[in-house]
Amino acid sequence: MSYPHHKLILWLRHGLLAVPLLLGGCLTDRPPDLVMGAVHRPSNIHVSPHFQSQTLRRLAVLPVVTDVGGAPGQFGRDTLEPEIRAELSQMGRFELVYPTPEQLRQWTGKMSWTAEETLPRNLFSILQRQTGCDGVLFCRLTAYRPYPPLTIGWNLKLVDSAKGEVVWAAEEVFDAGNPAVANSARLYYQKHTKDPAPLNDSHSILNSPRHFGRYAFHALVQGIPSLPAQKGTQVFAKSADNNLGKKK
Repeated sequence: MSYPHHKLILWLRHGLLAVPLLLGGCLTDRPPDLVMGAVHRPSNIHVSPHFQSQTLRRLAVLPVVTDVGGAPGQFGRDTLEPEIRAELSQMGRFELVYPTPEQLRQWTGKMSWTAEETLPRNLFSILQRQTGCDGVLFCRLTAYRPYPPLTIGWNLKLVDSAKGEVVWAAEEVFDAGNPAVANSARLYYQKHTKDPAPLNDSHSILNSPRHFGRYAFHALVQGIPSLPAQKGTQVFAKSADNNLGKKK
């Protein structure tokens, strides 16, 4: 009678030891990082009826300005400006020129400009002369909440530098608390994010102002009508001409 009892004990021991291994295998077999539900499509985008006839190959991207006051606005601008440069370069549509604030001061008398303020009549001719640009992109950060639910707002305007005409404009506030916006941000993360230290999964973009802000910018600039592909070359404006600092 003792032998069968001994075999039963051994069987129970081995069986119980196998249970955690089986459960562990099930736990590590995680479902894929699925995104389910509605997605967000920006709607506040306007294109000039003459845009398709424009030849915009080189863009002067002006320094980002912000409507957000104090340290949060400055931090948001400093955090997101490198991201929008990287996004524009990744698009590969334009040659990109980045006039510095100091160059703008020497050329125009101010270190930054918004498309909404009264601009010098010769602003675009100055930028065209100094940078060889065909268009000028104004980027304004209108909202910045760096804690969940994240909120990022962009106001973007693309101006034909030869005519001084706004040929494309977009403005929207992206709220990560909106399920459709969150889904679109996660899809962007899955498709586009190339990070040497990847976030755990696509939900993590909803806690990263840097990644979420880049998604928001991407969602808008994708609304620029397609043009012949250009290398995403970043070039810099030539040395400032001190004689160009006067307004006319």
